[in-house]
Amino acid sequence: MSGLDQETRTSLADRLGCDEDLRAEAWAAWRDDLIADGRSVDEAEYWLDVVFVQPCPEDGPTEN
Repeated sequence: MSGLDQETRTSLADRLGCDEDLRAEAWAAWRDDLIADGRSVDEAEYWLDVVFVQPCPEDGPTEN
């Protein structure tokens, strides 16, 4: 995701953290690409869930 500017990256991470269905769809698409390329799915899932995605604020999703 190095091609995204910081504002876009933060907005995407926040959105994925607040919308479980969207996060699941994004992960499914990315996972299929990783498997096709023979890359590590476990490391990528950890990165998505722990490093990239921002936790959703307790009061609900942010407005975009």
